[in-house]
Amino acid sequence: RRAKERDAEERRAKEQRRVKGDLGQLKKLAREVDEEEKAREEARERRKAEEAQRMASRPLRLSKHLYQSPDLQVLTTDEAANSSLRTLAAPAFSSLVVDRYKHFQRRGMLEVNRKQEMRRPSRKIKHVERDRMWETSRVFAPPCPKPAAKQS
Repeated sequence: RRAKERDAEERRAKEQRRVKGDLGQLKKLAREVDEEEKAREEARERRKAEEAQRMASRPLRLSKHLYQSPDLQVLTTDEAANSSLRTLAAPAFSSLVVDRYKHFQRRGMLEVNRKQEMRRPSRKIKHVERDRMWETSRVFAPPCPKPAAKQS
């Protein structure tokens, strides 16, 4: 019984020493946490400044579309084996012009264009009166008035 009490007392004393040691290091731990927070804040400010500098040095965006690099055209072995280089080669001048054009678009010196889709013409609406008929291209036209019946 005395041994159990002694063991319990030793455990309590050990726990108290550990708590005192932790309290002694509390100032040191708080200082380390403050230094870490300060370093994080400085890094955040530095990143913000770098981003602002990058945005200021970028050229203005000329188009609402983003540049998309064209896919590389690669010949398969079957295509290359079945034809000669003379038949494969496109005119050199046009490919150089296209290459320069794409290069300027990528650098932001030319506006990026896209092919415009053809729009369907709007639906035609026929208007009929007693003696004549005409068409309009308004989609939401009011309905045609019906001619009044003759009263005799």
